[in-house]
Amino acid sequence: MRASERRQRRAALAEAHPHPAAEAVEQFNARDYRACVEPLEVLWWEDRSEFIRSLIRVCVGVNQLEQGITRSPRIQLERAIAALERSGWRGRGLDASALEEPLRRALAALVEGDAEAARSILHSAAFQLRGE
Repeated sequence: MRASERRQRRAALAEAHPHPAAEAVEQFNARDYRACVEPLEVLWWEDRSEFIRSLIRVCVGVNQLEQGITRSPRIQLERAIAALERSGWRGRGLDASALEEPLRRALAALVEGDAEAARSILHSAAFQLRGE
């Protein structure tokens, strides 16, 4: 993708998502992880935040896990957890602290080869993103 195409995509996404943090929380908590990526991208383009990139990785990993993929979600979640630890689980008006325990448990289940347990953990009511 050329630079001009990237700028056009960025502008279109920003226009489509005027309140990206609120939209990300709403879509994440509705378990629409694929749709959640776009408002997170709007936030990420503003400052290339490692915290936001980590939330995108969580969304991608959980979405892949729901599609029956197991190796890539494990990698995505490992990287996301490490980066979220560095950010203190908060940033850009978002609070991901409630994700910490379920993500760690789901990753442990994936490492043990139990994708069904990982999916179950990530479908729990505790797996919520909050606005600050």
